[in-house]
Amino acid sequence: MRLQTEGSMTQAGYDLCQKCKLAIALTILAAYTFSGESAKAQIQPDATLPNNSSVIPLGPLKIINGGTRAGNNLFHSFSEFSLPTANIAYFNNALDIANIFSRVTGGNPSNINGILAANGSTNLFFLNPNGIILGPNTQLNIGGSFISTTANSIGFGSQGNFNATIPNDPSLLTINPSFFQYDRAATQPANSIEVRGNLFVNSGKSILLVGGNSTPNSQSTGRILIDGTINGFLIAREGRIEIGGLSAPGIIGLERDANNPGLMSLSFPQNVEKIDVSLLNRVALDVRGNNGGAVAT
Repeated sequence: MRLQTEGSMTQAGYDLCQKCKLAIALTILAAYTFSGESAKAQIQPDATLPNNSSVIPLGPLKIINGGTRAGNNLFHSFSEFSLPTANIAYFNNALDIANIFSRVTGGNPSNINGILAANGSTNLFFLNPNGIILGPNTQLNIGGSFISTTANSIGFGSQGNFNATIPNDPSLLTINPSFFQYDRAATQPANSIEVRGNLFVNSGKSILLVGGNSTPNSQSTGRILIDGTINGFLIAREGRIEIGGLSAPGIIGLERDANNPGLMSLSFPQNVEKIDVSLLNRVALDVRGNNGGAVAT
């Protein structure tokens, strides 16, 4: 793995409470709605779950209901998931849900430039093997950790996996996830994770960007790019920011802190080369706090 940096630093960002951020966002969205400037989101549920996801469009607000519950896990599945500026994708989960898993089963990358929101302290896992672009206007309004990955599937120990390449039934996946699996080529040549804006999570939580996956011509180009040209902060105060992936088939372990289940980290196999990670234009990775934090690539 080669870490490429250009003016990267770890300096202060700024803190906004989740409720304040959502209130501000809704005000901005209302202005866009009345001015007619809101673009159309492309959030299309598929029919691969026992209880399928559904989307209620209310102007720029897209309320995501349904999904299949297994224990404290909630699974959503979409054929397409892209979100333009001035739109909110609101996962309307029950407050006792610990983890939301959202997979994209179609062949296109996800281009997200709006707000991803959920209830309570749930962790949000976003899975698209064909690429994820988080644009300069992307915001997180979640209480837990945020995990973005281009893996083919997320594994749950011996219970099985939640697969985006070969969609399957997750009804028995009741435990916490334990690994990310890369075992099939992506259908898109540009299957990268790109972050071009600011990502914030609450204190003591994690931001994990788990990239990789081979392309149709077997070239390992599934890099991770974080570009601070317009904004450029990743903030997880007293938490963990981890960025990495595999350049070939393999498994990346997912571990949780024994004293803080919302604090997650990755473990990489020794026999598989990591992908390239590029930090450009004064990107700031901020995990500061009285109890410390960690950044890893």
